Amino acid sequence: MNAPVTLPEPIWFSDDWSEWAAFVDKYYETFTQDFLTPPKPRFQGRPVLVSRFSGPEDEGKEAKFWHLITKEHKDGGRDPDPNRAERINWIRFIIENHQHFKTWKYLEAVKNKMEPRWYIWAEADNFLVIIAERDGLYHLITSFWVEDWNKAKLNNKYDKRVP
Repeated sequence: MNAPVTLPEPIWFSDDWSEWAAFVDKYYETFTQDFLTPPKPRFQGRPVLVSRFSGPEDEGKEAKFWHLITKEHKDGGRDPDPNRAERINWIRFIIENHQHFKTWKYLEAVKNKMEPRWYIWAEADNFLVIIAERDGLYHLITSFWVEDWNKAKLNNKYDKRVP
């Protein structure tokens, strides 16, 4: 890791749930600008791709967008997650400035095979971005606010990183 960098100011949610839809529009504007409009973000000199898949329940927005601003709950559904959503403008910045953050490659079991994934952890700011490496291409998998309960799990993955 190099010298620390300052992350962009989050796009703060007002905590007024009647305004959530307006904030979703702001977050989607950032997602579109950072990931769908060229140029693509780059990691280690190569572009990071984002799935454009959109299902019928996705309100005309990419499923990946919803994944980046919501949190899975126990029954498999997803709920709004302001901690994630407010920091959507950090994802590209963290990817493109990964050398300033705790970055490592880890082999992850995905669909009965091992897939190399890059973890980029803005540890001081409690935020993580995960990118998959597939056939020489990078794909954005997720990002999330790192809570105290999962820091040990991440440090364990770091300790088992691919050299």
